Amino acid sequence: MAAKSMQVNLYGVQLNNKNLLSEETLDQQIVMMLEILADYNNRFDVMNKAIVENKDEFNRKIADTNEKVNKMQGQIKRTVEEVAAVRKEVEGIDQSLRRLDNRVTQMKHETDDKINTLNEGLREVVARVDDHAPRLEAVEALAAKTD
Repeated sequence: MAAKSMQVNLYGVQLNNKNLLSEETLDQQIVMMLEILADYNNRFDVMNKAIVENKDEFNRKIADTNEKVNKMQGQIKRTVEEVAAVRKEVEGIDQSLRRLDNRVTQMKHETDDKINTLNEGLREVVARVDDHAPRLEAVEALAAKTD
């Protein structure tokens, strides 16, 4: 069973099973590993810096959003208070209108009663006039004869 040969090209240096652990390439391998570690360290620094920068921006955006939410909550609270005040005014107006409606209804009934009373009185007057009509005709006839 033969060992599988592995070849890797790392920064232009060909690595395989034979030269991977040889003393001839050990210095180069150590330098390459240090370069790789330095590259990863730089990448990590860049990512860490981006995270810190984004964290500050993210925290600022969160703070801005919280401020907007607080303003909206204040506006909602004021709107609710205004609606409650308007509702109270409307209830007061509604009560006044009910009292006015009751008074108008009462006055209508009183007026109807007075009109009925006047109608009854008028009927009595008409009936009396009708009763006196023959007498009036007689008086008018006498007055006409004396003229």
